[in-house]
Amino acid sequence: MALQNKKSLGQHWLKDPDVLVDIAEAAELNPDDTVLEIGPGLGTLTSRLLARAGRVVAVEFDEGLARKLPGQFPGKHLEVINQDILQFDTSSLPAGYKAVANVPYYITSKIIQLLSESPNPPSVMVLLVQKEVAERLAAEPGDYSVLAVAAQVYYHVELGAVVPAELFTPPPKVDSQVVVMRRRDTSRVSVADRAAFFRLVKAGFSAKRKKLRSSLSGGLHLDKTVVEGLLTEADIAPDARAEDLSIDQWLTLLSKYDKMKRQGTIKTNMTPERTIAIAPNLLLGLSSKADGTMLDRAIGVHDGSIVSNRTTFCQSIGVDYGDTVYQRIVYGDNRTYDLICEVDAGSTTKYTSEVVADALITRTKGVALMLPVADCVATVAYDPGTETLALLHLGRHSTLTPLLRRVLTKMVSEGAKAEDIIVWMSPNAHASHYVMEYFDHADDPVWQDFCVQEADGYHLDLQGYNRHVCLNHGLNPDHIHTSPINTVTSPNCFSHSAGDTSGRFAVVAMIQ
Repeated sequence: MALQNKKSLGQHWLKDPDVLVDIAEAAELNPDDTVLEIGPGLGTLTSRLLARAGRVVAVEFDEGLARKLPGQFPGKHLEVINQDILQFDTSSLPAGYKAVANVPYYITSKIIQLLSESPNPPSVMVLLVQKEVAERLAAEPGDYSVLAVAAQVYYHVELGAVVPAELFTPPPKVDSQVVVMRRRDTSRVSVADRAAFFRLVKAGFSAKRKKLRSSLSGGLHLDKTVVEGLLTEADIAPDARAEDLSIDQWLTLLSKYDKMKRQGTIKTNMTPERTIAIAPNLLLGLSSKADGTMLDRAIGVHDGSIVSNRTTFCQSIGVDYGDTVYQRIVYGDNRTYDLICEVDAGSTTKYTSEVVADALITRTKGVALMLPVADCVATVAYDPGTETLALLHLGRHSTLTPLLRRVLTKMVSEGAKAEDIIVWMSPNAHASHYVMEYFDHADDPVWQDFCVQEADGYHLDLQGYNRHVCLNHGLNPDHIHTSPINTVTSPNCFSHSAGDTSGRFAVVAMIQ
């Protein structure tokens, strides 16, 4: 039975022999080379690579294709690995290896970032990508994008042959183009400066078609007068746009930015807890009112201005909104408030606008979980051992479920050690302001320590009760972190009880 292409994996098979030879020859292979082939598919390019290189390591996500491929090349130096390339460890390859691939369009930028920033990057990449993406990769100042800057910081980029869509089976909707990337002798950005550099670049590109004065002000949460001073220091016109700057100019801007921060002349408009450090490889971000509301109240509706708020906030903490899973909480008589959904890259906003769940769980690095809240508690649970991340909505309904206990039980049943799990709870309405709309546990001694009856009903200490759940589950007290911020009284938070009730702030969590 013939293998069928899978649309969900972006499979378009190239069979034109001349183009396949051109791609292999562009890598300038010799018998001493090891080649990393990404998504070998039917093996049509693999055969050309094996004819020229000493060894080919082919990483194929499709189990059926991976199982079939070795039998096509008996006796050849071919290693086939059935794995997602985004999870592949390049340290297993020799230094100076070359990467060659017909890249699925939907993960092109992620593959380039993965390989470019790897501790063991390829010396050469020859990639067949969407023609528009190839042109962006090789762009000059004036047409720059974040992708162009990210690629050219590490590689010299050249365009190769254009490949018409009709040469693929099935044909994609657009033409493709070969792009050749040769590693620079020295990276333009050091590892130590990498995060700060790309945070600055992404802030500059955060508002399309706007001038740097506005985009940097919004992306870095700086007053425009401060940004104007920064641009002047870097000898860059305030009216310039991000796409106009060369990499040298971005590097100068970073240098001046760091200098002004050391001198104390850079003062941001961020809240103190904009990013929270609770684990070395966990990114945890918290928006504020200054970022605008993160929630559309209507289910399935995502207003452009609110999506822009989410996008800009994510960029300010180094996350692409397209890499987030947006969590939607739904209320109703038929709801149980304990729906736990496991998500991965296919659940991100690139493919679906929202996921309805009370808790999200992921083990996929680079996939961010995003939850808008106000007075309820957005709770992050992370196990560094199994690299499992959960984001929960703990309100009056899900606390009674109890949702947190269910998530912790699931994590432990799947290999986590309770004493290693780290928990963080967001700003929320403190007990003095959090009124339960219904409550039938007043006589339960477990609840008596966390609730008090007032004239307007029972008030609940959400953080206190859920901390109690964590401790009963065997978590280390030092691993339980709670924000001291009361959303009802804080000028930086939205609330649905008092103060600014017009919106919701967001919590974003991602394994890096």
